[in-house]
Order: sequence, then structure tokens, then C-alpha cells
Amino acid sequence: MRENNNPWIEEQEEEEKNKVEQVEKQKELLSTKDIEPKIKGLLNKLSPVNFDSISEQIWNYAKGSIDHLKTVVRMIFDKACDEPHFATQWAKLCKKIQDILSTSKSFDTLIQDAAIKDKQGHPASGVYLYRCSLLNRCQEQFEMEGGWWSNNSQQVSLNNVKMLSDEYYIAMKQKRQGLGLVVFIGELYKQEMLTSKVVGHCLTKLMEDKECVGDEEVETVCKLLSTIGETFDQVIQTKFWMNHYLQDMEKIIRTNKKLSTRVKFKVMDVIDLRKNQWISKEKRK
Repeated sequence: MRENNNPWIEEQEEEEKNKVEQVEKQKELLSTKDIEPKIKGLLNKLSPVNFDSISEQIWNYAKGSIDHLKTVVRMIFDKACDEPHFATQWAKLCKKIQDILSTSKSFDTLIQDAAIKDKQGHPASGVYLYRCSLLNRCQEQFEMEGGWWSNNSQQVSLNNVKMLSDEYYIAMKQKRQGLGLVVFIGELYKQEMLTSKVVGHCLTKLMEDKECVGDEEVETVCKLLSTIGETFDQVIQTKFWMNHYLQDMEKIIRTNKKLSTRVKFKVMDVIDLRKNQWISKEKRK
């Protein structure tokens, strides 16, 4: 067999190799500010049609460094809270990235975070690091000052502001993102990225003071139960929990005089939803 000593071909191959190396090097040099608009554009384009290709592109940015990974997690999280109608899509994206990570051995050795330790006490890496970054953010946001339903100094209550005022829009945004958070938590559970114990903790936290529970807490519980109800009812243990939660809710709407009629109807809607095998009215039509 004759060796290929054509200098034209060799030069072209060398040029292609250099281009690939330059692209990879450029990704490493990109700052988080550089990648944010690119990731934002990809998230805006994400749809069921292009899901796999867009997921791969987002992953290519995430694997650049620990800061890139955390930036991707933060932006997906913010998107999920702000757009609860697409929570299923955002949770599937999180699961997709985790699946890619589980097969990427190079990421384990290249990207580590000494601030987070794994069960063996080593710097976190790979799937463990990714899950910690995502789930810690969910936990911090859920437990921060009690969440959007809490009457603390950082939250603006819809009951105390004028319609269409600046404060009203701030309160509406807080409510949308608070409800978006629990829907996202529910969808992560359905993707098996959260355990039923974590979801149970969230529900218990929301209803820990049953005598003083208000509209905000009850509406949030309704949102979470509607999201995870069908999945909870498929397992004996969590089905038992569901019975308990709904019994508590029925008792609350009978005895709590502070609850608005609107929220009481939301509780009744969840109870009806379960009676109809978690099939919504729209789907039953």
C-alpha cells in the first residue's frame, strides 16, 4: 500500500485539526457572561421537536467549567419558576443533562467542586455535583423566608396592595415564581430526580400550622398535589400519604374561617381531580 505523502492533503487535515482545537479552547475561555445570552437563546428555542439537539448544545456549554455548569443550572431553574406551564419540559431537560453526565467519565475528572463533598468525603463531581447544584437551589428557594406564601418583610402580599400598582406586579411575580417552584419540584419528582420523602417534606412544611394556614399556603399545596397526585397514587405508601393530605385539606376548608372562597374551591377541585383519576376537566371534555 502506498503511503499518502500529499502535502496538500496533510496541510488541510492539520488545518481542520487546528480549527477543532481553537473551538474547544474558545469554549474554555468563555466567561459566564459570555455564555448567558447563548444559553438564554437556546432555552427560548427549546421545544419537543428540537429537544435532543438543543439539550446537547446546552450541555456543551455546561461542561466547560464548574461556573458554566452552575450558570446553566441557575438559568434552567429561573426559567422553570418563571414559566410553570412548561415545567414538564424544564424537568425533562434537567433529567436529560443528568443522563448525559452519567455517561461522561471525562467530566468527573475535569470538573470538581471542593466546596461540596460526596459521601466518601471527596470533592463532588459528575452526577452528584450536578444534582447538588440543582437540588440545593430548589431547597434554598423553597425554604428561603418560608417562600412566597410567607408574610415576611421581603415578600409583598397581594392583599395589601392596590390593583395595577408597582407593588401589585411585584406581588404577582412572586406568586407566579413561588407556584412555579412547587410545580417544578413536582415535575422533578416525576422524573425521579427527587424522592417522595422530599415532596412529603414540602407538603408538611406548607401545612405545619393547620389552624393559621392562609390562602397562599393552601393554594401552593393544591398546585403541588395536582402535579404529583397521579404518581403518588401509583405507590401504596405515597397513596396513603395522599389520603392523609387531602383529609387535612378537607378539614382546613371546613374549620378555617380565614380562607377565601376562591381557595376553598381550589381544594375542592383537587379532590374532584383525584376522584376522576387525575384527569382534568379539559381532557375529560
